[in-house]
Amino acid sequence: NNLPVYVLTQKTGADGKPAPDALVHTYAATVDADGNVNFTLPSGDMNGNGCAVAIVQPTTDYGTLTISGPATIQQNTTVEGYPVTYTVTYTMSDSMKNIIKEGGTPTYSLTINKDTRLTGTPGTFSGTSIDVTYTLPNGDFTAGESLFASAELTITVGNAEYIVPSNVAETKMTGSDSTGGDSTGGDSTGGDSTGGGHYHPDPTPVPVIVIPPKTGDMTIWQSILNFLGIK
Repeated sequence: NNLPVYVLTQKTGADGKPAPDALVHTYAATVDADGNVNFTLPSGDMNGNGCAVAIVQPTTDYGTLTISGPATIQQNTTVEGYPVTYTVTYTMSDSMKNIIKEGGTPTYSLTINKDTRLTGTPGTFSGTSIDVTYTLPNGDFTAGESLFASAELTITVGNAEYIVPSNVAETKMTGSDSTGGDSTGGDSTGGDSTGGGHYHPDPTPVPVIVIPPKTGDMTIWQSILNFLGIK
């Protein structure tokens, strides 16, 4: 079908069960021609004891929210900070257009979940696209690590709210080259600059528990699925 595919994650404890007070995070995934589901997860979801993962589909397509940023940032010890610009774009679906047509003027509330090392404040989202530039202080640059960001759009029409999650954007921090130059793009010559939609685990693999939708006895999963209208 043409419905979007989402990935739900929830941090787990050492016993493999949901950690106390662990939030459920939702990210958009892509599906290739062979039916493979591809997605990136933030390292914060994967570290420690790992997380439970469910792949689900909503009953209605409310549109597509995408976030993109630089593939790499190359180290430069002479700068005070590194600009990191994300572009968030919303493409409205026919279903959402019909909801707005029947329910009236929508309001938009965009939340960007960024790495805590980044500083800056996004502007007002118009409902279509926005560019947001954050700053990574030089002292927080760690070659070999990545910055992750995702977004979530809440569309309010009348008394109803509709939530659209985005994919996860990954920006790799690479070491400086021999000339001490700097680069903030996908063509960085220092370190690995292959980008891609995958997660790079630590040398010791982090366990991931895959839970099919609507199975198990975790009521928090069932409640979030119902809230999102996911079958």
